[in-house]
Amino acid sequence: MVLLAKWILEHEPDARILIFTDRDELDKQIEGVLRNTGVVGASAQSTRVSSRADLIEKLADPGQRVMSALLHKIDAKDSPENALTSQASSTSL
Repeated sequence: MVLLAKWILEHEPDARILIFTDRDELDKQIEGVLRNTGVVGASAQSTRVSSRADLIEKLADPGQRVMSALLHKIDAKDSPENALTSQASSTSL
């Protein structure tokens, strides 16, 4: 997986990679391997996505070419759109 990610990034200048996993230990391990193999620079920001809002932010940043996320962290109820809707409905009561 890491070799494939490295090849894609080297041969496709506009490519971006998002890796979904279901375990925190695996997500940490993937980030470590990406850094150790030079796919992600040692001083680059973390590839790990911490929430749905963080995913949206990282997707908006074209410099963030590799990301990894836990499936359960990307819950629709945590989306910025739902937060705005919830605020509007609670203030109108």
